Amino acid sequence: MPDLNLKALDQAIDIGDGTGNRTRIETTGFLEATGSAIAWRDEYASFAWLEAGGRTAPDKRDHVIGGVDRRVYCFDGGTEEEVLSNCFEIPHDYAYGQPIEVHAHFRPSTNASGDVKLFFDWEHSPIFSAPQAQTSLSFVHAINSNEQYYHILVAFGDLPDLGFELGDKIGFNVRRTPTDSQDTYGDDLILEQVALHIPVNTNGSRQRYIK
Repeated sequence: MPDLNLKALDQAIDIGDGTGNRTRIETTGFLEATGSAIAWRDEYASFAWLEAGGRTAPDKRDHVIGGVDRRVYCFDGGTEEEVLSNCFEIPHDYAYGQPIEVHAHFRPSTNASGDVKLFFDWEHSPIFSAPQAQTSLSFVHAINSNEQYYHILVAFGDLPDLGFELGDKIGFNVRRTPTDSQDTYGDDLILEQVALHIPVNTNGSRQRYIK
């Protein structure tokens, strides 16, 4: 059977199930997916964590986790609210209009039990536009006894569809307010990461600033 000479084709090629789930090879060779062909990946914050203005930042403490002596951010379980600040950029492979989930990776610092509550305070800044304040997201997670240093992954939830486009910024704070009535874990919470689950339908954008 002769090889198919794709260079000779002058029309797009669709590979899928015929019901809208497909990957399209455009005439330029560019790939785009739709339906269940859309994939997911992590998007990490843009730079190192910063203290949030004049507000109290979590302590940096040493913990031996899995035999590795590490310096980690520890959100206090006492009476003082602690905050860290960072931002995300909407990436070039984002599938416009699809949900973006915010999630956190953290560890209890002790074997105590209780509920922990974290907040995600955020704003959306389209390119060349003013920042737009958004409603905070939060979660409450039950920590069981004997879970010291367990790797826990919890979602804050999905960002509302604001018409995100590549290059838009999401500025945010992660906050623990241990005096909140829903926060009953009395010890430090080790925050390792906050990230986005991004639905992607291309391996980038067609042009530098155009999806």
